[in-house]
Amino acid sequence: MSRMSRTSTIRSASTLLAVCAVFALALAGTASAALLITGKQIVDGSITGRDVKNSTLTGSDVRDDSLTPADFSGSVQGPAGPTGPAGPPGPAGSAGTKGATGPVGPAGSTGPAGPVGATGPTGPAGVSGIEYLTAPLSVPAKSTGEGYVECTGGKHAVGGGVAPTSLSSASRVLGTAPLDDGVGWWAAVYNDSSSSAGYYAWVACAATS
Repeated sequence: MSRMSRTSTIRSASTLLAVCAVFALALAGTASAALLITGKQIVDGSITGRDVKNSTLTGSDVRDDSLTPADFSGSVQGPAGPTGPAGPPGPAGSAGTKGATGPVGPAGSTGPAGPVGATGPTGPAGVSGIEYLTAPLSVPAKSTGEGYVECTGGKHAVGGGVAPTSLSSASRVLGTAPLDDGVGWWAAVYNDSSSSAGYYAWVACAATS
């Protein structure tokens, strides 16, 4: 073989190796590009729950404050809120049926004394300064005697009568009565004994208003 032919053969082999190397690099770059897929290469709204493996997403995969209550549909319950204001009172219920009468309870204790009543009006003035006056009377046997005693000092007779000076005398009182508008007192007595007997007429006098 000539020197020129040998040189041509070497050049052809080098060229083939270079082409093969470029092709291999092209294949490697294509494979790497197929594995590195980004969000720009995915059509919006094309990824569904079937495309994501269950239990693979965590809180770190979700942007903070990006979720709203509508995203949970009641599956997550937050803490209880403050107590709301009291509502208006409801309508009055219907009257219930009357129950049976219970037994009579024991007697209670005696209550305290009530207040003292008001003082009544003043009554009429009574008598005062009572004094007794007498007048002696001597009556013969089987005879009637009369006596009279008069009050003094503006007083009036409030009672009177006649009495024997000795209880042994047999006598009968015939009558006694006030006289002269109640100023004096009259008395009459019958001596039924066989001898003269002594008596006295008396009157009770008092000042009246």
